[in-house]
Amino acid sequence: MFQASPPLDSVQKILVDMRNLDQHFDHLMKCCREGGGYIGYDIESYQEPHEGLVKLMKIDPEGFKKGKKLIFDHRRSVITGASFYFGKVDPHRVYYLNFFHADVENRLPHKMLTTLLEATKLGNQKLIIHNAAYEIAAHLAALQWDIDNYLCSMQFLVSAYGPDEFPIDKLRGALYQGLRPLISEINQHFDGTEKASDLSPKQYTILTKF
Repeated sequence: MFQASPPLDSVQKILVDMRNLDQHFDHLMKCCREGGGYIGYDIESYQEPHEGLVKLMKIDPEGFKKGKKLIFDHRRSVITGASFYFGKVDPHRVYYLNFFHADVENRLPHKMLTTLLEATKLGNQKLIIHNAAYEIAAHLAALQWDIDNYLCSMQFLVSAYGPDEFPIDKLRGALYQGLRPLISEINQHFDGTEKASDLSPKQYTILTKF
């Protein structure tokens, strides 16, 4: 049965770091294993991009982007925080975990995040992620962790509020147009590749081109 979430102003926002980890960790693990089937999940990340990308995106010395291009340098990114909302089993609290913020002495180890994510897999929970493609790439690059138990809320929105009807030939043409210049490189560097988590730097570069 559908259960509406409580009003936002009644949801308590809890910062979890080394100061209160003992107070919340067992509860977080239990919710990750027994989250009622669906868990809201999001991350924040920080990057110091390659000098070439800094020039391409026109980032000034203070870190502000002046250009129109936005390119994520996942190989130089760090997951700084992660949010969990457990809905049915804990509807009145949302948790934010500090992994790489300025409060250095109270940062949590990233291993704790993969431990929680592993618990969601063992409990057959689905992570509800907005724009899941970003989270998948970020976790593979920063943590070597493959998120495969997810539902992408951005895809839901497109299907719910867009016509979701288009000539399939136009879609095929658009995909092929982007793929065609890369075919020779794909054949050369992806032969025998089975797992996305095992990509080499060259393979990752080709993937970002597509």
